[in-house]
Amino acid sequence: LAVPTVENDTLEPRLEVLATNALIKKSQADGAYKIVPASEADAVLNATIVDIHRSQFRAVRSNTLRTSELLMRLQIRYTVNDSAGTELLAGQASGASNIVLDPNVQLTERQALADAAERLSTSLASQISEGW
Repeated sequence: LAVPTVENDTLEPRLEVLATNALIKKSQADGAYKIVPASEADAVLNATIVDIHRSQFRAVRSNTLRTSELLMRLQIRYTVNDSAGTELLAGQASGASNIVLDPNVQLTERQALADAAERLSTSLASQISEGW
């Protein structure tokens, strides 16, 4: 199975690398497929990150408009094509993470996205190893 860099249809920079690395690590750990370059692969997994959803998971007790915990959800659309280009499998997967906000909101969001990418890769690896 070849896993080229995931495409990113969101405005979040460098998210495609985060998702691709998580997906390759999880696929290798799963052991169902050997990850190889596209030139040596029997099938290619093409994936696109289509949405990032941020929402309040928990509010500060004294001010319900102020977030104390954030929920981040990544949505991905994927296809698995054989070496001839025939679609073997298609679907969607998502991964979510909730994280406590600290004063550095950007770092907190990045950590939440990394965790959501790990959870998404678990879901996606499971779908492609059991669904085909």
